[in-house]
Amino acid sequence: MDLRRILLVKTAIAIGAFILLVLTLLLTSCSSLEGNLAGKNNIKAVINDTIVTEKATKGDLSVSLQGAGYLVPARAVNLYYNDLSGPLKKVHAMLGDEVKLGQAIFEIDVKEVLEEIKRKELEIKLLELKIQQLDQSIAINKAAVGQAERDLELSKKSHSVEPTLISQNALDKVRTQLERARCELKNSFTNKEMGIIQLELSKSELDKLQEKLKQGTLVSPIDGKIVYLERVYESERINSGRVLARIAEKSDIVFQMVTAEARNIQGNIEAVINLGGEKHPVMLYTPRPGDQLELVEKDQKIKNRVYFSFKNSMPNIDINVPVQVNVEVNKKGVLLLPKSAVRMEGGRSVTDIVKNGTAETVEIITGLADDSRVEVLGGINEETEILIK
Repeated sequence: MDLRRILLVKTAIAIGAFILLVLTLLLTSCSSLEGNLAGKNNIKAVINDTIVTEKATKGDLSVSLQGAGYLVPARAVNLYYNDLSGPLKKVHAMLGDEVKLGQAIFEIDVKEVLEEIKRKELEIKLLELKIQQLDQSIAINKAAVGQAERDLELSKKSHSVEPTLISQNALDKVRTQLERARCELKNSFTNKEMGIIQLELSKSELDKLQEKLKQGTLVSPIDGKIVYLERVYESERINSGRVLARIAEKSDIVFQMVTAEARNIQGNIEAVINLGGEKHPVMLYTPRPGDQLELVEKDQKIKNRVYFSFKNSMPNIDINVPVQVNVEVNKKGVLLLPKSAVRMEGGRSVTDIVKNGTAETVEIITGLADDSRVEVLGGINEETEILIK
């Protein structure tokens, strides 16, 4: 009996040890599985009844931005004297003035041109006189050629009748006289042709000088605003090709604003610039090929810029003079998330989304934000289910 009990007890202990070993292995396996799940990137939790989710939605966003900015020309027309130089006589406009097509901007003294015109007119008169003299020379040389031809014919007849009357030497002299007369006549025609060419050239140069005389007053080629004016002084010599002013059409003048939110202001937006109590409706302006702003955009030292073009009125401020402004930006139909659903991790904006029953952390690109919502530019779409808590 004692032996049987001892065997039963040992059997029970062995069975208990086996069961304990199996349970230990099961627990170890579960712990390993849980560790593997926890180690996967972006996996946060298993969704259960206590989790609240909602889908990302589109809506309108209105944001007020503060910053500094100034008017700049996107493109402008350079104003300079093309081929006329001279001392400055008068400046008819100032920086920031609105000017009309054909309005006088600069005027230089044209005394030098007038003197050139007088010299050229005298040169033309002398050439005309020279041509008249050549006409007379041509008439004389024609007569000389005619006389020499008659003398040669007479000499030939005399020599053929009586060689002793006209020697061969005398006959050769008559021939030489005829050749000389013909050469002088030819030279007279050549000189006249050259004189006519020189006369036409001088007349053409006179026409150019007279055109120069008309260009003494430099006028605006367009209706616009003076966005640059060279600092020049009375009697200062103005050389041709020197840019004296730049004039931009109103539609080509934009407002450049410096703000930390510049990269977020993109797409189809409506905005209003508030300056000194005046509101000016604007729209986003993207620099075009050929714009002067292209050169500015290539300068990496200047960042956080955004450009606005004016829909209607333009503020009455000077070009390139910094001012503080408030810009009300309205964006319609943009993807929005609650601010509580967005956080920063490692310098990146992230949010938690629901995917296949689990919560994943994904990186998103954020835009503008108001007090409660954040614009999302990329990383999720409208159908993405967002983990709220």
